[in-house]
Amino acid sequence: MTGLQKFLKQRPLVRHLLVSLSGTLVAQLILLAAQPLLRRLYAPEHFGELSLYLSLTGVLATVAPFRYELALMIPASQDKALKIFWGATLLNTFFSLCITLLALLAAEPLIDLMRLPSTATLWLPWVGPSVWLYGMFMLFQNLFSRNQSYQRVNALRIGRRIPEIIFQWGAAGRLNLGLVAGEIAGRISMTALGFYFLLKSHPGSIHLLRNARKWLLPLLAFRQYPLRSFFPTFLNALALLAPSLIVNYHFGSYANGLFDMCLQVLALPAGFVINAISNVLLAEISQRHRQSRPLFGFLKRTATGLMGLALLMALGIALLGTSGFQFLFGSEYGLSYAYAIWLIPAIGSRLVVAPLAVFFAGTHQIGRSVWWQYTYAAGILTFFIIPFVHIHQFLAAYACFEVILNVLYLWQIFWLAKKSN
Repeated sequence: MTGLQKFLKQRPLVRHLLVSLSGTLVAQLILLAAQPLLRRLYAPEHFGELSLYLSLTGVLATVAPFRYELALMIPASQDKALKIFWGATLLNTFFSLCITLLALLAAEPLIDLMRLPSTATLWLPWVGPSVWLYGMFMLFQNLFSRNQSYQRVNALRIGRRIPEIIFQWGAAGRLNLGLVAGEIAGRISMTALGFYFLLKSHPGSIHLLRNARKWLLPLLAFRQYPLRSFFPTFLNALALLAPSLIVNYHFGSYANGLFDMCLQVLALPAGFVINAISNVLLAEISQRHRQSRPLFGFLKRTATGLMGLALLMALGIALLGTSGFQFLFGSEYGLSYAYAIWLIPAIGSRLVVAPLAVFFAGTHQIGRSVWWQYTYAAGILTFFIIPFVHIHQFLAAYACFEVILNVLYLWQIFWLAKKSN
């Protein structure tokens, strides 16, 4: 046994983080490697429209399982976790059907209200199905992470990206909404793979749906998750994904396409890292809480490591420069580098704080974070009514607001963790 193998065997948390991050890295590299080609096959307006689609889908999908994906980590027995999974799947299906019906009946008013492009009539009806697919990924992710099956979570991420990129490449020049169609194709592939893994491990679990009492009782036992977290989480997701909507609202789809390129390089990698780390941290925090082990030192060390990642990300963007953006993604995207410089503090602070936010779910203190979620949402949504003259004004205001709120959030997490010690 090598020194590294011995080190990882003695530190299961580090091992799980590395496994989870490796899958995230591969999936992210696939996406980023495809960008130079896709950015030359599609116009910035097409990426701006994809950004709008992803924003709407992401906002709604965050609450589609009614926050029961968090409850999957809590029960001691796997049987109860499976009951929660199937009950949450039904809630996810119901919520997504409601979204689909709304999109079909009120497409034109929604387009006028949010100043969406006219082609949105083609993809708005697909928001509901995409919400369902996204919600299923969250449920699969936490169910597999609960059992430390991080290889399966990695397979879901990679199994989404490969068909997504292939479809987008093949549809270029034939389908204006090829980017959106590829996104949907990737999520379908990912969800099919998730059901395959689940039914392979627990083939009889689907029969739990036949008896409503079996899955309804566990949902009622963990009703604090939808009651305390549904609406604040929805507002928080809206606020996190609102920047694309705000840029489109004030500056149009072309500027939003350039802004989307900036998010691809900054926010998307950070988001994948946050997602990968959060699953492992939630499992670890839940276990430590059940065992009454101290959390403050653990969270402090984790925050220090995340700060290091944020600094590395900032350094990488700084070294890339305007010429790097133009070389990789095309001459039109030089402005995206200027946008990225403004956003580095905002995304960096989010990378440090967002993974630690699972502290509230892992210690059954969801209500403690509500004030931050309402404050954050209220602050970001006011940017819709501020008359920004130039996009750099919006970026500066957004970065300052994000850093201040994240610092306050981190202080609260540390204060509660130290208090629990």
